[in-house]
Amino acid sequence: GGFMGKNDRLWYTSPATEWKEGLPIGTGRLAAMILGDPHRERVALNHEWLNTGFGRNRENENSAKYLKKVRELLKAGKNEEAAALANEAWGGNGGMSGRPTREDSFQPAGDLYITVDKSEKEEITDYKRTLDLENGHVRVEFDKNGKHFVSTYIGDSVDDLLVIDISAWGEAFDAELVLTRIADPRCFISPSAWNDDAVFTENVKEEGCSAKLYFNGNFYNGQFADKKTSNGLKGMSANGLKFLTVCDVRSIGGEAIAYLTDGKSSNKNGEESQGQPEAHVKIKDTRELILFINIGTNAKYEDAWDEINAYDIPSADFNSIYQRNHAYYTKHYGSLSLEVHTKYDDLHPNLNSMNSVYSIEKEHVEHTTDKRVELFKNGGEPDLPVLYFNYGRYLLYASSARGTLPANLQGKWNEEIYPAWDCDYHNDINIQMNYWPAEAGGLAEYTNALFEYMNTMWEPGKEAAKKLWGCKGVWYPLSSDVWGRCTPETYGWSVWVSAAAWYSEHVWAHFEYTQDYRFLYNFAYPFLRDVAKFYEDFLYKDEKGVYQISPSQSPENHFVGGGEPVSLCISSASDIELCFEALGHAIKAAEILLDIKKKDAAGFEELNGVGIEIVTEESDSISENAAKALYAGVPEDSRVKDTERFAANIKKWKELRDNLPKLKINDKGGILEWDKEREEVEPSHRHISHLIGAFPGDIITKRETPELFEAAKKSLELRLSAGGGHTGWSRAWTACMYFRFGNGDAALDHLRALIGDFATTSLLDLHPPRIFQIDGNLGGTEALLLMLLQSYHEELDILPALPTDFVNGNVQGIRARGGYKLNIYWRANALEYAELLPIADKECKLVDKKDVKYEIYCEGNLVPFKKKKGLITFNVEAGKIYTISNANEILGGSDGN
Repeated sequence: GGFMGKNDRLWYTSPATEWKEGLPIGTGRLAAMILGDPHRERVALNHEWLNTGFGRNRENENSAKYLKKVRELLKAGKNEEAAALANEAWGGNGGMSGRPTREDSFQPAGDLYITVDKSEKEEITDYKRTLDLENGHVRVEFDKNGKHFVSTYIGDSVDDLLVIDISAWGEAFDAELVLTRIADPRCFISPSAWNDDAVFTENVKEEGCSAKLYFNGNFYNGQFADKKTSNGLKGMSANGLKFLTVCDVRSIGGEAIAYLTDGKSSNKNGEESQGQPEAHVKIKDTRELILFINIGTNAKYEDAWDEINAYDIPSADFNSIYQRNHAYYTKHYGSLSLEVHTKYDDLHPNLNSMNSVYSIEKEHVEHTTDKRVELFKNGGEPDLPVLYFNYGRYLLYASSARGTLPANLQGKWNEEIYPAWDCDYHNDINIQMNYWPAEAGGLAEYTNALFEYMNTMWEPGKEAAKKLWGCKGVWYPLSSDVWGRCTPETYGWSVWVSAAAWYSEHVWAHFEYTQDYRFLYNFAYPFLRDVAKFYEDFLYKDEKGVYQISPSQSPENHFVGGGEPVSLCISSASDIELCFEALGHAIKAAEILLDIKKKDAAGFEELNGVGIEIVTEESDSISENAAKALYAGVPEDSRVKDTERFAANIKKWKELRDNLPKLKINDKGGILEWDKEREEVEPSHRHISHLIGAFPGDIITKRETPELFEAAKKSLELRLSAGGGHTGWSRAWTACMYFRFGNGDAALDHLRALIGDFATTSLLDLHPPRIFQIDGNLGGTEALLLMLLQSYHEELDILPALPTDFVNGNVQGIRARGGYKLNIYWRANALEYAELLPIADKECKLVDKKDVKYEIYCEGNLVPFKKKKGLITFNVEAGKIYTISNANEILGGSDGN
């Protein structure tokens, strides 16, 4: 992988002391955390669908009849009474109900333990543990009793397996492998193990041996079978998920013996204790071990073995497997690169090219990552956010690449049998934050896992809209699990109608970035239409002709006299903003499709992507097949019809949108969060949902709504001055907001807090009290994308918020709405030039900057442009490269100091 820059790797000179200091690998479907213990390595395993499985058939009750009464109580100002009744109607189980949630929790799939050359006295020297982000692998190396061991771990996204290679630089060594799972009263495991003296690579018999370790797992909870204890837990089954965790072992040279242990052990008094049964294999005199790990469940297959058998174990040698995966990985992760040089770097003052920087950097000792975090906390290592950014893109890749489920609260990594918040999906910021960086960050394909999940929830969501609210369209709950059953399961928090609208932001953004009209026709418009349909029925017109949203909350927040733990009102700011944006996106989608239908009827027909033949799976067709599967999963009655009434829908939705309540400014100068001035119970609340319209939304902007834009800034200041931003993801959101507001230095301060105060030594984001939650990692990644480029309404704002510290640098491969790819170079805190690659012929809009003197070239010729209303506009052709230069820079306006 060439020279590895310090922001392309996480590395350490000691093993992880706990799971959350481990280094993650994954394919999206499978995941593992590598702890790197040289005495006894632990590889902690996960599968995206592996959950307890008791609630996969749960259903909603009919409770629409309560809506009228709840609205009357809210109108009469009886908010606490309204909240109590609303929670009985739509609160569900879990939360503060005193009843267990019917949501299933995400579960560990087992642990593989690896011991090499075990001896009484083990001397370990020259230890190094690395996650190489440039090449997509984890490597652990050390000297043990005179041999140099190297273990390489990959999430092999081509074969969709986890693969481990262990060698001692050609010397023979002994190894012992153990496969088991943490003891769990709800999960029974039965292991198996066998060995064979034959080993094949590419169908040629080699000298060596092979073995197989696996266990069947089976979740069972008798509480759901007992009529007395299952009260109110309708649709729950005592028999949960069945699964299978498999490790295939290939040894070059050596002999293997496999055996089982029952986990019983005796103390010196002869008293037995029952541990977990284990599958073992001992290998003597191997020269190289290659381990293939696969996990199957009966979540989507008849039988867990069916899933295992759907993935072939490659017969190639490890190097070939590694290279094939490397090509796939670098095509995706490698599609974007960021380089930053801070004012503390000792650079040649007139350095123009960033590419040779490593050869002229001062000789310096490179610090391990844990040491860099310490230094960063105290003002050193100013470019550490670049490593955090690269790591975030890696985590998104590893938790989504081949997945059919999106990243949950912990991505796809969890070791706990009772994880915090069931390690579920929270639909009121957390899952959205996970996918914020996907589009601009060059990983747009990995939103597919998010959209697949929306498909999973779509049919249940339509049924929930009907049963819970008496509405057409689709409704999503505040939290959900892998089954996407759309039942409220967080009593006290659940009464909220804007989750589907928030998801719809991602659908619209995907179209804006990719300009994929087939996606718009087959998935985006059908979903946006169903969200708009819900509002058609749910909104009601008050006496002033305003469409109100009731009941309404500002996610997870509360005011005095509004009910606990979450207060309800009529039309909170966040609900207005999400409704306004969802209707706006639905209108735009309908207008685009109507325009195509009028101008090109045949072209319109061809957009229908359902039922297209799926091609055989080569690695570059993986995403194509995923898109086809996605379109096929859209509910039949939600698809675009021949008789689709685009014009009528546009008219209806405009009427609703244009008569929503107007956002107001409160008496402190911030955005009014609830329907009127209310006393906050918790002024430092972690959510800033009333600012969604400014970010991640696009309706509060500096140019179009300057007063609201200033009020949004004020709201953020008020939250923070009261002590806000006290979780990792909340800090990440705050950093994003400051970059959105154009204040790079303030944003960088919040990134310093995010990385310094809310991360493990392996940079995994933390939620108090030290709970790993991946959203902060991915929100922090989005923050840097916002620093480099913002493209709301397809208006390109290049370098909108560079921090003073980030003097020189470049980003290559960043994406913008409108279907653009850009390479941006800056020097002395100012744009030097940018290269723009459009994917369609169109008028390009740039935000005009006072300090930039624009010159635009294409193929050596000057491109004419117009200036109007703070924008620069010029025409572009697909596939050509446009260079946007800053003449101030070219004329030597700065010397780079």
